Amino acid sequence: MKAPLYIIGFPGPLGGASTRLLHLALLLREDYDLTFIRAAGEGNDPDTLRFLARYGVKHALLDDLDRNLSGVAFVCCQTEYFASGLAREIKRRGLKVVWSNDMMWEFTGERAGAAAGLIDRVLFVSEFQRNHLRHLYGELPWAVVGNYICPDLFPFREKPAGPLNIGRLSRADARKYPEDFPVFYECISPPETRFWVMAWDEILGRKYRWHVFDQRWHLFKPNQVGAAEFLGHLDLFVYSLGPLFRESWGRAVVEAMLSGVPPLVPAGHFFDQLLVHEESGFICENADQYADYIRQLRADATLRARVARQARRHAETALCDRAAHRALWRAALTF
Repeated sequence: MKAPLYIIGFPGPLGGASTRLLHLALLLREDYDLTFIRAAGEGNDPDTLRFLARYGVKHALLDDLDRNLSGVAFVCCQTEYFASGLAREIKRRGLKVVWSNDMMWEFTGERAGAAAGLIDRVLFVSEFQRNHLRHLYGELPWAVVGNYICPDLFPFREKPAGPLNIGRLSRADARKYPEDFPVFYECISPPETRFWVMAWDEILGRKYRWHVFDQRWHLFKPNQVGAAEFLGHLDLFVYSLGPLFRESWGRAVVEAMLSGVPPLVPAGHFFDQLLVHEESGFICENADQYADYIRQLRADATLRARVARQARRHAETALCDRAAHRALWRAALTF
């Protein structure tokens, strides 16, 4: 009989935490009897409901479950988990709590919740994140489990000849975009380049209202198309970040690698642990380096194709190995 595992939150196609849960369902369903505990109003996406039904994964409101439960609750990036009182209720139900923040900042009540015994183990997606947040948790047990992405959901695609397409995929968070974002893209790229961005919202539109987005630009609303479909448009994944933003892992970068889209990323963060520089992607110190690598890759289709294949291979074998991730999670969820 599989051990019960309750996951606080609900999977979906939009946002790092929601998509992480979707991929974890695929990873953990063979080892655990999974139940997603959703909030009222969650669970309305028909594609997600079909996905859960296909794999026999349950979901429920907390009020629909027994008052006394056994097993483990995994809580992933629930910003109001402590402030709302849900953390105390989950412990009252008798569950061990494994907590993962996923971000690089403290949630309301998180430090106090750790001190009050509302967390039994802390998970981090990277050592980079742990070094930034470990002061919140005192002497609590911890583990680094990375970020599993199912390679089958991001198929490798050969890129046809034609104009260069560069772009980025992230949540619509203005902090993730540098102040000069559209000019930066245009300055580092050959004149005929086309630019693809997801997700784009009204806040980003206001932030960059000073710029004229001409016919080269394709700005997609959040979840306008699926991530794999969006990445299929790109030849290169060109990532730049706001000056104060720090990535705890870099999920979209690995999704691009799996799709055969070589990433160009800024130095720092955790990216040097996700790719091998000049083999499966490129780490850039400044705009000149971005421009130089884009020129090289544009001029040499053989080089671009080779890096694309190496990016897929590295992501699939070094970052997304199913057996390795299952072992990490079995250890992290065992008490």
